[in-house]
This record gives sequence, C-alpha cells and structure tokens, in this order.
Amino acid sequence: MNAARMVMEPEHIARAAAHMREMLEIRTHTPNWFTISDGESINALLRFGNTGPDQVPGLIVIMLGADGDDRVIVGFNATREAQQVAYASSQGFALHEIQQGSDDPVVRTAQPNATGFKVPALTTAVFVKDD
Repeated sequence: MNAARMVMEPEHIARAAAHMREMLEIRTHTPNWFTISDGESINALLRFGNTGPDQVPGLIVIMLGADGDDRVIVGFNATREAQQVAYASSQGFALHEIQQGSDDPVVRTAQPNATGFKVPALTTAVFVKDD
C-alpha cells in the first residue's frame, strides 16, 4: 500500500467529522427507521439488496420498509466508481434532505433514476420515500 495515500491531512479529518455529524443527524431525523431496537422488528423491516451471484463487490444496499413498501434505501458504495443500485421503482424517493444540503458536493450528486439509484464512488447515500 502506498504510505503517502494513508496520510491524513486536517481537511480529511474535518470532512470525516462532518460526515459523521450528518449521519447522526440523519439518524435523529429519521427515527422510525434508524432506531429499530428489537430483533423481530429488524427481521420484519430490514432487507438487503445487491445479493446473489451478480452482486457488485463493494456495494451494500439496505432497504427498510414493511410489507414490500420500502421507505428508506441506503447505498454504501466502497468502490472507486459510481454504482447503479437496481430497484424496481424509485418513484417518490429523494436523497435525504440532510444530504441534499450537505457541504459534500459528491453526496449531493446521489440520485434516484428510472432504474434505481445512483450512488457516487466512496459514498453513503440515504434515500427516503415521501409519505
């Protein structure tokens, strides 16, 4: 591994801290979905996408919702390229309002589209469905 790539500059630390604050703010402002505390509810409300033999390595997709009505989609893209999260109908979904106002210009480019969701490289994007 290239040691120079591992050097953390103050701006990297500040960006990581800002990202963590945004994730905590998302959790606070989306309590019905990110504070599920019992195993039965977790089993009923949580599913994973991007599974099986055709899965994209480095992409984790979490879907939260009841009875097939997903309300929150989270894409963790650990790859160095933007990824398309396949999803039957992204209509009514939008990037979480906190991420829409993020000072990170990359996360603001995450978006739903006709075939699912675009998640930029090295980004965690949270999409929520309008009620």
